[in-house]
Amino acid sequence: PPSQLFSLFHATHMQPNCGTSDGCRYGSKSHNKQFQRRWTVYDVSVSVLTSLMILLIYVSWSTSTMSTTSHTRSLSSPLSPAQSRRIFVDASYTIPTGGPEALLQLTLVFNKLFPQQTYIIPYREDIASSWNVLSDTFKYTVSGKSHFSEFTLHPQFKSEYPLASQIPIGHLPDIVAGDILILPEIFPCPKTLVAKGILVYIWILGANQQKMTQLVRSGECSLLSHNYWLSQNMGAHIPASSILRPYLSPSLLPHTPLLHSLALKEDFILIDNDTPSTVVETIFTFCVEFPCTPVVAKGFTRPHLLGLYARAKVVVDWCMRGSERMPIEAVVHGAILISSSCGCIQDHRDFPIPPRNIIPQGAEAEHKLLLKSTLARVLRGYYGEELEAYAGMRELYGRNLTVQSLEEEVRVWYEGDTQLHSHL
Repeated sequence: PPSQLFSLFHATHMQPNCGTSDGCRYGSKSHNKQFQRRWTVYDVSVSVLTSLMILLIYVSWSTSTMSTTSHTRSLSSPLSPAQSRRIFVDASYTIPTGGPEALLQLTLVFNKLFPQQTYIIPYREDIASSWNVLSDTFKYTVSGKSHFSEFTLHPQFKSEYPLASQIPIGHLPDIVAGDILILPEIFPCPKTLVAKGILVYIWILGANQQKMTQLVRSGECSLLSHNYWLSQNMGAHIPASSILRPYLSPSLLPHTPLLHSLALKEDFILIDNDTPSTVVETIFTFCVEFPCTPVVAKGFTRPHLLGLYARAKVVVDWCMRGSERMPIEAVVHGAILISSSCGCIQDHRDFPIPPRNIIPQGAEAEHKLLLKSTLARVLRGYYGEELEAYAGMRELYGRNLTVQSLEEEVRVWYEGDTQLHSHL
């Protein structure tokens, strides 16, 4: 406390250096004379600097005890792991795409299940600025905040998930042994944190062979998956209890039954923006011949996407690295998904669609012909068997995968994970 600091300062810098015990009591004339003789420029400098340091410490102490923002959950006294292990999720991304939204959804579920233990951690900022700890500490002390506390959610996420702004912010220095840290697969396993006893989980939201191989070979971090295919392919062997499936943005779900909106459908093909250029060119060529309207889904706002979903009879995405949200959202609004036989489309539990609309890998010429014939068949038979064949996928993502289902999957994982219970 400040009173003790000033007492320490008084005892250290104000005590006279007397040669004998006589005359060294404060207030005596001999003490005053000796003290005045020793009050040199050097003493003044040391005293001033010490005073400034004490003032800086006092301001830091005062600031840390005040509630300056809504993120005031105490991090100084972790509760016992058996009662309240803390959870830190890197849900600090400001780009409103599928991965960041999934991380935010997961954090919200943890916050609902463990309301006094959940934190958003801006992990990428922490590791990027760890070299500048002194500077950040000084900025926090002087101004009450640093770049750490300036993190804000994207306005779109604030609107979609208003409760997210109530989740406090944590940082790497806050995490101790027994705490949980959940990161997306874009980061390598932080082995130094694992060595400290922190339970680090990598949530795989999309991966290629190289990324998955790195994560599996590391063996230090535990893995979570956001769908079935990623949990059992490319070298991964993630148990079903560690599959945590995010849900679609509530604002992008249909507000009326599909039958009421079928009149808006056109011979309109929506193409995911990471589809290979050769496939895009084939679709554009086909639409000149058929005819139809192709559009690459890039740079559209959410309201614009809803308009595209309402018009589209077909959505195309190739070699999906995960459960891509754009094609799933389009299917929920009545589009027919056509994809290639690589990536996550291969697991029927993630994408329950008929095999006839999955284009097998092969020679480029044959590939193009098969894609064109599939597009023509789907557009001509849209209102019959094609639309009916996707009822299961519309049910899965439009009704079954919700915040409640994610909450239940998190609960099952948390209660059944052997690593978590071995650290209690």
